[in-house]
Amino acid sequence: QGKMGSERKRKLSLFDVVDENNILGNKKAILNVNLVNGVPLVNRWTGRPFSQKYHDILEKRKTLPVWQQKQEFLEMLDKNQTTILVGETGSGKTTQIPQFVVEAGYTSNRKQVACTQPRRVAAMSVSRRVAEEMDVTIGEEVGYSIRFEDCSGSKTVLKYLTDGMLLREAMTDPLLERYRVIILDEAHERTLATDPCSKKFLTSAPPPVKEGGTPAGRKIVVSTNIAETSLTIDGIVYVIDPGFAKQKVYNPRIRVESLLVSPISKASAHQRSGRAGRTQPGKCFRLYTEKKFPE
Repeated sequence: QGKMGSERKRKLSLFDVVDENNILGNKKAILNVNLVNGVPLVNRWTGRPFSQKYHDILEKRKTLPVWQQKQEFLEMLDKNQTTILVGETGSGKTTQIPQFVVEAGYTSNRKQVACTQPRRVAAMSVSRRVAEEMDVTIGEEVGYSIRFEDCSGSKTVLKYLTDGMLLREAMTDPLLERYRVIILDEAHERTLATDPCSKKFLTSAPPPVKEGGTPAGRKIVVSTNIAETSLTIDGIVYVIDPGFAKQKVYNPRIRVESLLVSPISKASAHQRSGRAGRTQPGKCFRLYTEKKFPE
């Protein structure tokens, strides 16, 4: 039995037993690791030495234009709540900027960094590329979240996700408290999902409607058809009537109720024109022909 026990111990010693306590100890010991050309020898996320592939990719990363602006970007990020970054295609914005944020320590206290992408394929491919650059496993420290697939975990510090998934997370967590920094990539590609994201993060709060303008200026009020009967605004002189309204329409063939843009009735047109001329003379400009009005 003694021989069998010793053989069993020797067999077990051939495997690498991963202990969470050892990993945490390794991460703390990384602070005392010597640097070679400014690059640490041990990966802070895995507690293991960097692979040769990491060093090869690092040399290519240093040639990207955004690498030269790393310190300047981090200073701007630290001093401003919102930062707009503009760069040419292929300069490294999508892959390098999120890594700069993670390396700067914005993921402490179990916080994450999110980077939105307009397409699912981009979120998947970019996350895999960044995982290679950070020398980690996809789905661990770097992950992605798309519709019907969430490749992230409790260790994830950097997550690439579609803007639609970010909005879905905002439904359960309106303040998105799990994220310390949120990066809206390709913000110029305006979609139904990116516009609410831009509104949520790039602006604080809309000014009150009743806030008075300058004496020489004009106040423009944009309203739904609720202003026809349920709302009265003083001082309206001109009314612009596009002649359309969104109405709920039931389709009995497919048994679905949808919200469609439909022409308004003549009674609604009169109600809209009645918003002007209450306290002083006014005019109504209808954006349709006179022939269409009686119909």
